[in-house]
Amino acid sequence: MMVEAKTRASDIVAQGEKLKSEAVDQARIDAKTEADRIMAAAKAEIEQEVNRARSRCARRFPSLQSPARKRFSSAKSTPRRTPSS
Repeated sequence: MMVEAKTRASDIVAQGEKLKSEAVDQARIDAKTEADRIMAAAKAEIEQEVNRARSRCARRFPSLQSPARKRFSSAKSTPRRTPSS
């Protein structure tokens, strides 16, 4: 009877260790997924803020734009004329 109790207790402890290990592994996976989601959102927010800052700078300091950028900006806002046949 004592041997059976020790065996049973050992089985319970082993099962508990297995469940603990599985829970830790799942928590690690969940944490990594959440961290990746947060990083992606942060990168997108940073990119948007950089674009807003560039736009504000371009409006406030148009003389600092490169000649190529000026041509690109004016080409976007000014429709091109196509030669008539």
